[in-house]
Amino acid sequence: RWMERGNEPFDSFVNLGARDGLADDPLQFLLRDPRHVEFALAVEMDPEYCSRHRANLPHVVVLCLRVSQQRMPEILKEVPDWRLFHRREVDGMPRLDVLKVDLDGADCDAARAFLTSVRAKLVVLEVFDGLPPPLRFALHEHPELRWGELKIWGCSLSYQVRMLKPLGYHLVWYGAGNAVYVHSTAKRRLGLPRLDEVDCYAKS
Repeated sequence: RWMERGNEPFDSFVNLGARDGLADDPLQFLLRDPRHVEFALAVEMDPEYCSRHRANLPHVVVLCLRVSQQRMPEILKEVPDWRLFHRREVDGMPRLDVLKVDLDGADCDAARAFLTSVRAKLVVLEVFDGLPPPLRFALHEHPELRWGELKIWGCSLSYQVRMLKPLGYHLVWYGAGNAVYVHSTAKRRLGLPRLDEVDCYAKS
C-alpha cells in the first residue's frame, strides 16, 4: 500500500529479535534482495540463529547479543548517520523505515528505548494476546528474567497503544499476533485510518 500511494520503497530496517532472518519473520520479504536494502540491522541473542542469519542474509548487519535497555547504546551505535545516505528525511518523516521487535521478553521496554533515540516510520510489535483490550500488561526487564522459559511475555495491545501514542505512533493494523503502528508524520502518506484496539481485537 505504501508504494501504491507513490511513496519510495522501504530500504532501511532494524530487526530486534531477528532469529534466522527468514522463518516467520514479517521482514523477510523486504530484506531478501540486497539491491532493495540500503541499511539493515538484525539483533539476535542465540549464536546459532546469528550464524544462520548471516548465511541467509549476508547483506544484513548482525549483532549477536541480548536486547536490553542497558545494551541499547551498542545497538544504536550501529544505526548510521542518515545524512550520508542518498535518500534523507522527507516532510519530517523518520529516515528509518521499519523497526520490528519480537523478543518474547521485555519487548515494550526495548521498543521504547530504541524509539526515544531513533524514530521509524513503521513499528511492528508482537502482541501478547492473553490479555484483551482494554487491559494493559507488559513484562519488564529484570536480572533474573530468562527468555524462553516464560508463559507470559511481551506486552498487550492496549499497553502498546498507550506507550507509543506519546511517541507519535498510531495503530493501523492488527492480526496474527502482531500490530503495526505508523508515525504521525507518515500516516497521511500511508492512507490508513487510526484504529481502536478494542474493536480490532474483537474482530480479529
